[in-house]
Amino acid sequence: MSASTERIITNSHSFSEVYPPHRMEPHAKLAKGNEPLDGMESFPSFSHTEQSTPNSATLSRTDTAVFTEQLATALPELQPLESPAKAATRAEQKLTFLHGCRLYPKAIAWSFILSSTLIMEGFDTLLIFNFFAFPAFKRRYGTPTPGSGYQIPSKWQFGLTTAAEAGEIVGLLANGYLADRIGYRWTMVSALAFLFLSIFLAFFAVNIRMLLAAQILCGIPWGVFQTLSTTYAAEVMPIMLRAYLLSNVNLCWILGQLMATGILRSLIDNTSQWSYRIPFALQWAVGLPILVAVIFAPESPWWLIRHGRQHDAQRSLTRLTRKGKVNLDQTMAMINRTNEIEKFLKKSDRGISYLDAFKGVDRRRTEITCMVWIAQQVCGTSLMGWASTFYQEAGFSVENAFNLSVGIYGIAILAAVISWSLLSRFGRRRLYLCGLSALLAILLAGGIVGTLRTSRAQLWTLGSLLLSLTFVYDMTIGPVCYVLVAEIPSTRLRVKTVVLARTAYNLAGILINWMTPHMLSPDAWAWKGKSCFFFAGTTAVCLVWCYWRLPETFGLSYLEIDILFERKAKTSKFRELRANLESSGYFSIRNPAEMHHLMDAAPTTQNRRATRSSLACLPCRSRHAKCDGKRPSCGRCSEVGSQCSYARSRRGGLDRAALAERRKRMASGVYTEPVDHSSSERATAVRAEECTTELLPVDVRHESDMVDIDHGDSNPTRQHGFAPLVAALRFMGNIYNSREWSIPLKDDIETSLSTLSPSDPIQVQCRILYSVALFWYDYKAEAKSQMDRAARLAIDLQMFRPEFAASRGGDHQVQRESWRRTWWMLYILDAYYAGTLGTMNFRVMNIDVTAELPCDEADYESGVSINTVPPTGLCRDSSCATLQNIPTPKTLQEFNNREFLPNNVHFSSFAYLIGAVQCAAAAISITPKVAAAEDSTHLIQAVDCSLDGWRLLLPPERKNVMNENGEIDELMFQAQLLTHVSTIGLHRPLSALKFNAIENVSSCAREPQLDTPTPDLVNVHTARVLRAVEAQIRLLALPVRRFHHTPFTTCMVSEGTLALLSACSALFKGKDLAIARDQIRMTLGCLKVLGEVWPRTARNVREIQTIAQCVLGLGQGASYHSTPGSSELPSFGADGISLDSTNGGLSTDDNELGTALGAIDDLCGWYNLGDLDDLPWGMSNGL
Repeated sequence: MSASTERIITNSHSFSEVYPPHRMEPHAKLAKGNEPLDGMESFPSFSHTEQSTPNSATLSRTDTAVFTEQLATALPELQPLESPAKAATRAEQKLTFLHGCRLYPKAIAWSFILSSTLIMEGFDTLLIFNFFAFPAFKRRYGTPTPGSGYQIPSKWQFGLTTAAEAGEIVGLLANGYLADRIGYRWTMVSALAFLFLSIFLAFFAVNIRMLLAAQILCGIPWGVFQTLSTTYAAEVMPIMLRAYLLSNVNLCWILGQLMATGILRSLIDNTSQWSYRIPFALQWAVGLPILVAVIFAPESPWWLIRHGRQHDAQRSLTRLTRKGKVNLDQTMAMINRTNEIEKFLKKSDRGISYLDAFKGVDRRRTEITCMVWIAQQVCGTSLMGWASTFYQEAGFSVENAFNLSVGIYGIAILAAVISWSLLSRFGRRRLYLCGLSALLAILLAGGIVGTLRTSRAQLWTLGSLLLSLTFVYDMTIGPVCYVLVAEIPSTRLRVKTVVLARTAYNLAGILINWMTPHMLSPDAWAWKGKSCFFFAGTTAVCLVWCYWRLPETFGLSYLEIDILFERKAKTSKFRELRANLESSGYFSIRNPAEMHHLMDAAPTTQNRRATRSSLACLPCRSRHAKCDGKRPSCGRCSEVGSQCSYARSRRGGLDRAALAERRKRMASGVYTEPVDHSSSERATAVRAEECTTELLPVDVRHESDMVDIDHGDSNPTRQHGFAPLVAALRFMGNIYNSREWSIPLKDDIETSLSTLSPSDPIQVQCRILYSVALFWYDYKAEAKSQMDRAARLAIDLQMFRPEFAASRGGDHQVQRESWRRTWWMLYILDAYYAGTLGTMNFRVMNIDVTAELPCDEADYESGVSINTVPPTGLCRDSSCATLQNIPTPKTLQEFNNREFLPNNVHFSSFAYLIGAVQCAAAAISITPKVAAAEDSTHLIQAVDCSLDGWRLLLPPERKNVMNENGEIDELMFQAQLLTHVSTIGLHRPLSALKFNAIENVSSCAREPQLDTPTPDLVNVHTARVLRAVEAQIRLLALPVRRFHHTPFTTCMVSEGTLALLSACSALFKGKDLAIARDQIRMTLGCLKVLGEVWPRTARNVREIQTIAQCVLGLGQGASYHSTPGSSELPSFGADGISLDSTNGGLSTDDNELGTALGAIDDLCGWYNLGDLDDLPWGMSNGL
């Protein structure tokens, strides 16, 4: 780290002291990466308003105004109030139906063409069900039955009717991926082409198995049709026409089924094979014109804008609208505005995945979309097709009963047309609730009639009730569902959310389609009319759910829907809250006076003090969970037993003038902040606030006086800006502070790096920090790229030579030390990456390094103190050198020969960490990748000598990681941990602690060597592993307030935990097992604390938990007599974990050699010093 960085940090030698995870003061200039907020809390915390307001459904003017200001700050490219986006939305909402048809005739036509694929699906899906009654079909694919000719077995009937639904699920999931990647148009073209090929298989099927395969394959494109037509229509239609075109999807289904019924009616007397082959062939005739039309269809402009294709989006809009009648610039502004705000609300502009649909407020939107579609399945719709059956039993002829089924589709079409006018008058929510209520009444009536004695009157009544059920369904639930599932999701997640909802619909359909025949068949459950009671119950459940959870979206733009969901608006007040939102001035479309009754309900700054929300604790913020703000521990943290911590509020902070004055005084070197020395934590928090205050804003345009101290005119080799380094520190600090990934700060790093010269060594420091953040946020490829670039530049500049630090630092010893540390930090992180990824592909390890070793942290800290460096930054005499306090550096050659040097030769902790890395790398390099039995002696004689030699040569002051003051030497902590995990990794394959196949799920686990032969010295290897695990546990159990180390300890701790799990499974019993279980709890707790900051660590915790459940048999309810909830950490005797015969599985050979290993037991200190402040970071704690 450069000296300029140390100046900025203002006398703090550790990055974690500047950005401690539980005590950092979130400063206005650093908050969430949204520059600048100056005393205003950023949007994520502001979203907790509903927790403290008496009526969470009411959005106050003050709250929304703050929200608006935050949007404007985060998205400066947003237009002001009189913007084209506002004008476009206002124009769409003022459209009438006829006017909309005149302006968007081409959009209507293209939407109908894509929706017509559902006519094909409705046609196709009805064929198989009706073919079961065709003699020729039964003769071809059935089996002979005595006395009744040929019949399709019931299992094949169920298989053929559900095979398509199984294929549809595959198609749905594929659509969610393809539509986002290649666009709606080409996804639809691909699906149609695939369907044509699948029809060949159905047309030429020679047996029922071939027909089953054809149904599955046909289901894949049908799954694409089910959702892509809906999402396309939702994105190309204006607000006023959305409902008509989306409800048209339900009408297309009905038309397709009506066509299939008519064709089958004309072929019912045909006894040849063409009675079922002709309907299959007609699918080509219907689909070919659709395919040709889709090829020339315009792509969705929303999809094009999400992919940055602005020009193509404008051309697409031109093809969707009437030329010269619609302001395309305004429409483009509206789409861009919505897209940018959604990216802001989601804190990401990366690609989207299915998991995103279950995060934050999108979880609520996914739930609503899924339940709306599931309600279609469980509200009795499967009974509608049985009306003709009841009429037939009441005396209708077969031909008349078939004609009646055609009439049912006519009723459905009439109801669908009526729904168009209802949607424009009553909205979505009201129609859905009224429809479910009407269906519930009809089903209850049907159930009551079903309990009466069977008669012609009863059957006529049941058939008539089912006809009314069809009419109500296709007037309300059927069409409204397609409108809701397209409007509820966010535009960026629409495809994937609709896919998930339709998948849930299909899964529910498989269950309902299996149950319904059993309910009505006299050979099965024989419920007949009483089956209506079952569906009445499911309909009642859906009705209750819709009342409490289904919002009204009628007349809302996608932007308004996004904001209302993000603000967690109350379900029943969506429409009313829209007016409140508009009145804030953010999107003022309507005169606020029209909604004065709502304004009275919302507190204003004139008549009432706005209610402020309680601050959320940091753990709840990291999980995006609601927090009640209770002190000292919130309710959620108390419930799960996790540590609760708060960042100090930024509300009412210093204004701009006060901040400017503070910077001026701070830069002059005479400013001091009052500190309450009664609390060490408070003092550290104030110190951190001072430090972070002085980090310059994102657009750094000049260097402060503090930088001049190190980069004066007298030192021309260091004349360059430090904006990239500041950007990297700000980015890392934001992660520790807010537990969030800041897109603006990330962009600032990349922008700042682009301004540097390709050979500027500052790039090495910046890219190292940036790489670590990327890697532990699961951007693996990007992290590798940054690390590779840092390593290549460092090698090109020959930073591994002592001449580099001398030439760059000049006479300034602090700068020389800074550049030495830069190289060795790169060296250590290179090893950490290789070990974490298990690749062992070192970038800089094999270079002949002659760079001098870093000094002690205390010397370096005092050397960069702002109070001891002369103002000019010049070092020309001995007094200056004394002030700098940097001792003469040692060389790596001296360290490697330290066993022959006098005892008074001192090496820094950094040097011992470098030595530990060298020992571990050397041990791994001489060890076979796949250990064999013959490698056992080699490991003990060669590899152990290297690692044990490093431990045994530790001077007394380095053996104990914690000193008498309770302070942790972070670098020695890492060094000790590294040697122990190396021992575990090298010896475990040859020990009795076998690998479990389930360990493959862990990203930190090495590839299990399940067939390694047992060597003769198996007990020695097992003892080595157990002793290393024991030493690792001692390190982790050091009594600090909070486990906070480099995230690279994740895999080190995980490997020890996996070995301990194997010991629990293979060796330990009774008390030893209970102790080991408590140790596992502690290691998982340590990892969970790291996981609060780093998502990759959090994922690894879940993986370890999965492995533990399998290895320990927790899924089978096995008990291991552990001590649940134990907070006491186990202590160990001199002999460590016992390995006698009571532990099982370990032979008694070579126990003498195992006993000889006891000499290395006391390499780590064990202290009980109570509750301490967070440990210092040293050099790599923040990494």
